[in-house]
Amino acid sequence: MPRLYVATVGDGLFRSDDLGSSWTKEPGLAASARLYSLCAASGELLVGGEGRIFRYGERAWTELALPVPDTQVWSLAAMDGVILAGTRPLGLFRSDDGGRRWESLSFALPMSGEPQPEARRADMGIPRAERGTPQPHTPRITALLPSPWAAGEVWAGVEVGGVFASADGGRSWSAANEEIPSLDVHGLAWSSGGILLAATPRGVAMWRSARWMEGLFEPADRYCRALATRPDDPGMLYCGFGDGPPGTRGEIALSTDGGRSWRASGMLSDTDSTIWSVATAADAAGLVLACSISGKVFVSLDGCASARPVLTTGFETRAVACLAE
Repeated sequence: MPRLYVATVGDGLFRSDDLGSSWTKEPGLAASARLYSLCAASGELLVGGEGRIFRYGERAWTELALPVPDTQVWSLAAMDGVILAGTRPLGLFRSDDGGRRWESLSFALPMSGEPQPEARRADMGIPRAERGTPQPHTPRITALLPSPWAAGEVWAGVEVGGVFASADGGRSWSAANEEIPSLDVHGLAWSSGGILLAATPRGVAMWRSARWMEGLFEPADRYCRALATRPDDPGMLYCGFGDGPPGTRGEIALSTDGGRSWRASGMLSDTDSTIWSVATAADAAGLVLACSISGKVFVSLDGCASARPVLTTGFETRAVACLAE
């Protein structure tokens, strides 16, 4: 049975050992910890905080300090002994020794003066008259996704920056934004056949033949924030979405054709805001864990045919995860 985790910004980490029926505060972290991301991989849990990462493995917690303390760790990935941490302000850090030493990686976004379609420039909020200036807003790396098929390959999603790919474990990166419907990327996931999906404010896009294509997203609300693949059926995916950031309502959309089309599940109500994070479990087919950014947490045990509210944190809640035990 997987262990469920919910990360809050200011109220620490919640844990459930019984599929959401009861919850406790994780004693290995400070009760008031401000947490922004979770990554469950290979029996370990990584938790992104402020200037540091908390690592749970072999039934013990360790604290890994980043070289830049005034950062928020918004995304994490673990692969082949390497840990990657994406931050706000925009930064990317790599460790190949379990987090004892960190390397700051070069991760530069395109400048607004570079040629790009006017539709994309408008989506980024860049006035036509501005040339050669950095992009607006505060970019941050919102997603880090290793490839399960190619060693060293990893993809990154950047809020107000697009999608980037690395073939050398994160040491170098190149933009992969051809025909992307929005550079405001919030989440990444793998679909069947090795197809990459990206969650954007315009729905879900698919990376095929070295360019992006828009999937058919039926719900009227299209602010997509999170993606998760059903482990026993990679053609079935879940998307957390809503009416904006933070929004006033949220739902989970389902795709049964690898991300080509999406429909609302119709199972959630009283979310109070957009569904911000969705997680599945390799050892529990049909389990879906989701949270709205306002702190409402939901569990489905039947692949989103139904769901139940299991927790209200009362705090900003940005990440959920399922850890196989």
